[in-house]
Amino acid sequence: LHLSSPGTHPTALTATGPASRAPPQPTPSVTALQLTSQELHGELPDTICDLANLTVLDLTDNYISGGFPSLLYRCNQLRSLNLSENVLVGAIPNDIARFTALRELNLSGNNFTGDIPRGIGRLASLEVLQLQNNLLNGSVPPEIGDLQNLA
Repeated sequence: LHLSSPGTHPTALTATGPASRAPPQPTPSVTALQLTSQELHGELPDTICDLANLTVLDLTDNYISGGFPSLLYRCNQLRSLNLSENVLVGAIPNDIARFTALRELNLSGNNFTGDIPRGIGRLASLEVLQLQNNLLNGSVPPEIGDLQNLA
């Protein structure tokens, strides 16, 4: 893992090089954790939200498993959550509305089932929503149509 601070982007913890290298100690100043296509397996660790200033979490294209990781509700600064192209299962919880600062939510390419939760319609800051390529059924809740920032 490599801690970098590229140009205009927030400080990001990004995987580079062999996975056998010891990671640096995370600091409260880390605002983005981007670990795309790193062959990560299993469920998210409880400690992920110890990064108190985390605003971007991108774990695209890994093997994250289990149900929707509700432990992420403790990451109360999250503005962008991308868990696409993993192997998450079960229902997307209605209390997803607990992500009050969320602007981007991408849960596409998993195995989520059931209805799209009405709670998504309470994410007032949401600008981007991607749920395609899951096993969702039912209709889109009318509350989602009321999201004024949704593109």
